[in-house]
Amino acid sequence: MDYYDNVKRAILFIEDNLREEIYVDDMAKEAFYSQFHFRRIFLELTGETPGAYLRKRRLTEAANDILSGRTIIEVAYDYHFNSQEAFTRSFKDYFSTTPGLYKRNSPSNTGLPKPELKDNSIVIKGGIKMNKQPEIKELKEFKIIGYPYYGIPDRIPEMWQKFEQIYKNIYKKNFYENGKAREKTYAFIFNCHRELNYMISIEVDTLDQNIPMEFAGKIVPAATWAMFEVTGEDIDETMAYAHSEWFPKSGYELYSIPCEMEIRMPGYKGGLTDIFYYCYPIKKRKK
Repeated sequence: MDYYDNVKRAILFIEDNLREEIYVDDMAKEAFYSQFHFRRIFLELTGETPGAYLRKRRLTEAANDILSGRTIIEVAYDYHFNSQEAFTRSFKDYFSTTPGLYKRNSPSNTGLPKPELKDNSIVIKGGIKMNKQPEIKELKEFKIIGYPYYGIPDRIPEMWQKFEQIYKNIYKKNFYENGKAREKTYAFIFNCHRELNYMISIEVDTLDQNIPMEFAGKIVPAATWAMFEVTGEDIDETMAYAHSEWFPKSGYELYSIPCEMEIRMPGYKGGLTDIFYYCYPIKKRKK
């Protein structure tokens, strides 16, 4: 697994260029990923989007420069803010005080320090505060059919609507009954470097029957899974916690199955606060 090394390379690039004009595409190239894949992996490993990390690190170093005696306008332009006013707005949003007051008072929020880059973790102090423990579950091999999608994450809700329509056409009934899902669904996120590869699926007994033209069939091999309980509101934070906190301390590592999995149980309503499971294939880490 080279995720950590690639993201570390991107972080070092960001740290070396805090005072330069850089973009997420530049960071992604340093990590050898597409923008989509880089954003997702960076978030999982650090708990921050690349853009948010760059902004917070710039503001943190800017705050340190202000405390050392440099003028606010010098610092603002050094860290690529278009004006002192724009810098002051961003500074106040992050530190809850203006640059001038920050300089005069003892600040309680000292910003986002440079992370500790370890062998199998990226530790950002003051970052994610979470202590979720997943259910560790062994699943036997099972078969699925589902609607595959290749593209951008923004269209995932539209893909669920298409899946529901195809389901209705095949089974002659609505997927949701009284606002609740009729059966368990699996959404697989396959490893990819260019775009999202996402497949919304249901379990079937056999792949020998005719598979609907819009669907694809797959066999999911037997594996052990770490199943994190999530909602639409905390899934990003949970994924970041899993990679930056849970995996390094758990004694497990990602298994070589090239996918991750979301499971939504029967009765799932689809709201932001409704619970589902985000699952990683795992194996015991060698000592």
